[in-house]
Amino acid sequence: MQTSNFLVYKSSAGSGKTFTLVKEYLKLALKDKLNLTNSFKGILAITFTNKAAAEMKWRIIKALREISTDKNDFLSNLIATELQISKDDLKDRTTVLLTAILHHYSDFSIGTIDSFTHRIIRTFALDLQLPFNFQIETDTDTVFNKVINTLISNLGKDETITNYLVQFSLAQVEENKSWDPEKLLFDFLKEINKEGDVDVTEQLSGFNISDFETIKLKLNTYIKNYQKFLKEQGQIGL
Repeated sequence: MQTSNFLVYKSSAGSGKTFTLVKEYLKLALKDKLNLTNSFKGILAITFTNKAAAEMKWRIIKALREISTDKNDFLSNLIATELQISKDDLKDRTTVLLTAILHHYSDFSIGTIDSFTHRIIRTFALDLQLPFNFQIETDTDTVFNKVINTLISNLGKDETITNYLVQFSLAQVEENKSWDPEKLLFDFLKEINKEGDVDVTEQLSGFNISDFETIKLKLNTYIKNYQKFLKEQGQIGL
């Protein structure tokens, strides 16, 4: 979909959106042969997570290195054709651009939407009557506590939740660990909220209770068999 200079790419996962974005970024940065050392400084790329921003930077640097060393003919041909320049000219341009980015890496503006917003607010801190060294904090603990309280309030009302929390607490006691389900759930929420675990959480949402039961039985069986194996090997060692 294209209207004037606004272009939107929409496609399913794994279809090459990141590749396309890298290609478009390189086309913008390599377009002006006389401004290669500064062109990338005027390009802003925004992602949702630090992980995605780091990957985008890595992909762009990797692509520049491959093109400048003749190790990516497909991308070289694609960009050279779309920019209507020769492959040799493209190779020379990528070498200059790669050097410029590495020497002025802080101007390589690929970051998250929140970091970008933070930079804008910091620029106008005086106008907004904010201290120059202000910090932004996310109070996730309050949200986690509300989620856990909602879950705990269903004890005795929801049979499935009740049974699982009781089993969970008993399993912790058997392993001589803390039996307090609220603290354990809080720690678990903090763990899965770490950046990079969102994709895993989304994948798990496709499973139902019976699926998890099957997985739990398989894991328990595997653990018992491995414990037996270790004991046997210990006896042999003795």
